[in-house]
Amino acid sequence: TPRTSVFDNAIALRALGEMCNRFCLDNIPEDPSLVDCARTAKEMLAVNGAIEQLAAMDSPRLMEVAKATVSVYDNCQKICEKHEAHHKICRQCAKQCAEMKIAIAALT
Repeated sequence: TPRTSVFDNAIALRALGEMCNRFCLDNIPEDPSLVDCARTAKEMLAVNGAIEQLAAMDSPRLMEVAKATVSVYDNCQKICEKHEAHHKICRQCAKQCAEMKIAIAALT
């Protein structure tokens, strides 16, 4: 179902977002451009946690809240794509954000 897809994507993004954030923080001294990526990942993780919980409880507010977060996933995807050629975790996070936007769009 669309709700299950949103939930599954949220779980995947929680793991990838945490790994991406950790990678960025660890590598900022060598690549200061990762500061934006780290901040964006934390922002995404904040809204993603809410989406994950709402999907898990089959909340009637899921669609309303999820649609309001699309711009956060879109921004995270765009920032991660700037680094995806050099960092696998950024590529994975960008791809998962794109998948989440598709899953949210399928909610009715």
